[in-house]
Amino acid sequence: MATNDTITPKSLDDYRGLSETDLNDELKAIDGAIFQLKFKRALRQLETPGDIRKLKHAYAQIKTVLAEKARAV
Repeated sequence: MATNDTITPKSLDDYRGLSETDLNDELKAIDGAIFQLKFKRALRQLETPGDIRKLKHAYAQIKTVLAEKARAV
C-alpha cells in the first residue's frame, strides 16, 4: 500500500478484514508517510495539507481495529 507518501486510506471494514500483522505493517507505513508529510510541511513543500489529516484518520482506524481484535481474544 505504501509508496513514499502516497497512501490511500481504506474503509474500516477493509481494515477489519486484515490480519494483525498486516495492520501493524499498515501502521508503520502510515507513520512513515505522516512523518514525510510533516517534514514537507515544515519546508513549505506540502501541496495538499489535507493528506496529513486523512492519514491520521486511517492511523486511528487501524489502532481501533487492533484494539477490537485484542478485546476479542
